[in-house]
Amino acid sequence: MNQPDRPELKLTLDTDLRLHPQRIDLGRAELLTDAITLPFEDIESRLNQYFVHSSQTDQQKLRSSMKGYLGRLNANPLIPINFRLKVLNRFEKELNLFDGEITSAVLNAHKIGIDLVQKEAREDSQYYGPLVEMVANAIELAAKILQLTVKDYKTTLVIVTRHFFDLARLGLNVAAALDPFSTTTRQRLVSAICRHELLRALDLFSKTSDQQLMIINELEHHLSLLDAQFYSREKPVTEFSGRSCLVSNMNRPNDPPQLIEQFENNLAYDAIVIPVDKLIREVSEAVEVVEAATKEHEKQGSELYTEDTILTTLVGGSAILNRLSPSQHRDPRIPCSKTHLHIEWDSRKAFSRTSGSTATPDPRHAWRVVDISQGGACIERLHEDVDSTGVGSIVELTWSSGDHPSLALVRWTKQIKTGETRLGLMFLRHAFKRLHGYAKTGGSDDMGVIRKWPLLIIPDNQQLFAYFPEATIFPDMLFIISGREEDIHFKVLEVDERGPNFCRCRIVRAHAK
Repeated sequence: MNQPDRPELKLTLDTDLRLHPQRIDLGRAELLTDAITLPFEDIESRLNQYFVHSSQTDQQKLRSSMKGYLGRLNANPLIPINFRLKVLNRFEKELNLFDGEITSAVLNAHKIGIDLVQKEAREDSQYYGPLVEMVANAIELAAKILQLTVKDYKTTLVIVTRHFFDLARLGLNVAAALDPFSTTTRQRLVSAICRHELLRALDLFSKTSDQQLMIINELEHHLSLLDAQFYSREKPVTEFSGRSCLVSNMNRPNDPPQLIEQFENNLAYDAIVIPVDKLIREVSEAVEVVEAATKEHEKQGSELYTEDTILTTLVGGSAILNRLSPSQHRDPRIPCSKTHLHIEWDSRKAFSRTSGSTATPDPRHAWRVVDISQGGACIERLHEDVDSTGVGSIVELTWSSGDHPSLALVRWTKQIKTGETRLGLMFLRHAFKRLHGYAKTGGSDDMGVIRKWPLLIIPDNQQLFAYFPEATIFPDMLFIISGREEDIHFKVLEVDERGPNFCRCRIVRAHAK
């Protein structure tokens, strides 16, 4: 029997993993009575009949049953581990039902199983490999749930991040003691940890669902480059000195990982340290290659880049590089809690109205301004969830008081907790000229369908830009702007920016046919 010979590893294995430690022993089969199995069989039957489009009431009832059963499972340390894993495997097939409380309970249930193996590893190093595998399983689950949580623009409960930190600390310390033939096991753990922390670090709340998926897919291509280590303030890591690192402060689970350009061994807290200099180099090269390929059509053909590949690399790679770049200057923000505003999400209405409108917003639909700067504002609303598809939209702002911009871009949305949502707004301060345009989509002059829009026109460095209040605008489209004395024909040269409810296009005069 091989016992741990590293003092720090022995300390790790002797530390209780659970947030509320309870000494547990291997379960006895006779304790798996009908009082335990029958409630699970009932939930399992309901899960088998459940489908994604079930009513909110049915979903809530299932969540309540799952929470209650997990609480019972976690409270009884004598339930055999094989039955625990059966329950967890079934529940984890329905990740769309998971909320913060279920996630916390499931991770805690994983920690009970891990604790059983951890107990054996204290005496025998042959258990190191299985222990790391179990930790990797739990962290991979945590990363999957984090991805789903961010997709719904919700924040992660602090207790869930604490569970992750506990698991990562144990896994990294034990993985460091694995034999040289267990590199696959360690790499799986490291990849799971790096995936989780980069998901926390990336600015996904400002991206649409499609953009989020592109970023995550691009990240998956580069995970094998990454390494991670547990940094103890009592025993600093030396091999990462001088490198660019992503650092997670394990004392502050609310804070996302921070970039340290020149890592030094002087942290005053325990941390997860992930060197990212190789990642930055490889992603930069990938973006440069794809950008060059899009400019050289012959090369693009020879390299066989698909449109999906190009978009994934450009959108995903740019998002990764932006997050791993030094922090940019941020305008001072001023608290502004007594100011309220109303949002108009319909871009046609927003483009049609005159700027600078103020009114008394309906209290039932009003947003409270949390803080404001020259460039934008953070606003919040209680009692009601917000449609997450609004990220990247242009909205009209009607203020209760003050001289503020009337148009803004929704940069991000985040559900802080149930019934409390925040939006980040970037003001559009251009000198817009509000005009009307239309286009005929086919047929004769009498039979052709006419598309009409309110337009926002902006002159910019001898170029002309137009905001259309819809997303279905494409290059080479011909349209007409109605003038006071005559109608003027224009052509869309390129779509500069596209959001859920608008397009920003570069336009030029066109000759009428």
